[in-house]
Amino acid sequence: MQTTKKRKIITTVDPLNYVNSETGELLSSEMKDNITISLKKGTDQFIINSDEYVTFSSDAMIYLTETLSNVDIARVFKIGNMLKGDCCVVSQANNHPHTSETLAITLDMSRDEFYRMVRRLFKKNVLAYCVCAPSGYVQKIYMLNPYVARKRKTINCELSYFFRDITKDGEIKE
Repeated sequence: MQTTKKRKIITTVDPLNYVNSETGELLSSEMKDNITISLKKGTDQFIINSDEYVTFSSDAMIYLTETLSNVDIARVFKIGNMLKGDCCVVSQANNHPHTSETLAITLDMSRDEFYRMVRRLFKKNVLAYCVCAPSGYVQKIYMLNPYVARKRKTINCELSYFFRDITKDGEIKE
């Protein structure tokens, strides 16, 4: 007996062809520019593609709730939304990496409070920082553990030197 594999047919939705039945507005007026919707024919499903998604690991979030304060968990959540690239670099809206000063301001923290938080998250292997000179001057950049949150499916393999899966082996012993 020979088996054949059926292909799922996916059709991209044109937001100009769909109207909200309650408001009468076009779908295009309710969607952001960088979002696409695709229908899977023969199913009751659709696919949403966007650069705005953040994937948080549920196991990592459980670990964080057991080891961090609610305030730090909220900060990790906020930082997760700032990730860019395959290195999980914490970045500003203009795509430049956050500095200590800009990240402290964004998180509405004093400088001392910010550095205490960075030390806590660093010890828990949630946050890492490195010093580099991408624009000709020395700058500290921050990266979030991709096992906690990421915005891409593909992650730079060099991050394995910075981070471990925090749900597997706990925190670093001093």
